[in-house]
Amino acid sequence: MTAADLERQRILSENTLMDGAYDFTAKYLAVYFLQSLVETNPEVIRRQTISILQKVLTDYEFRHQTQAYFMYKEVANTLCAIIIHSKHLAEAALDTLKNLLSETEGHPHRAAAEALGSLPSSVRGPRISASTQKLTPGVTWEQIIHETGLDVTGRPRLVGRSLVARLSDGDHRTRVGEKLSGVMAAGRAVVVGWHGIETLN
Repeated sequence: MTAADLERQRILSENTLMDGAYDFTAKYLAVYFLQSLVETNPEVIRRQTISILQKVLTDYEFRHQTQAYFMYKEVANTLCAIIIHSKHLAEAALDTLKNLLSETEGHPHRAAAEALGSLPSSVRGPRISASTQKLTPGVTWEQIIHETGLDVTGRPRLVGRSLVARLSDGDHRTRVGEKLSGVMAAGRAVVVGWHGIETLN
């Protein structure tokens, strides 16, 4: 394709996104064509392209459309493609994605957040020194069994953040872990510090 053809494709795609006469499918394809242009010929993209993509995410035109999330995701991914492939528009596209986090909600917000999260980032969390770390008090499985008087057969297994073992009666299991409110339990529950022991069916 010549430069003029690429320019025409960009303009056609942008006009499709701005024109209310086009339906969801036409606009989805327009976003797809823009993303393809960004990845193959980023020099064709203009600052206006970013503004139009942003408008798609903030207008909520298709919020009730069953497949709306996929449209918003493609729009956000197109902004990501601009960040990656277009040196002269990368900063503007990144700023737009960041702003979208405070300007949107629902599916557009999710799409913008996921797109930002997919970018390679040099952001690092705080350094945590060993002196500030709190160690979990050590207790052995045998100590728990002895303290509670439970009759357990076999070794416990890890399920999520809990240890689960079968009781010797064969009909119940016991769960040792963080005490959670609203957990359905049969039998007794013995609390040891912030840990709980529950007998389950």
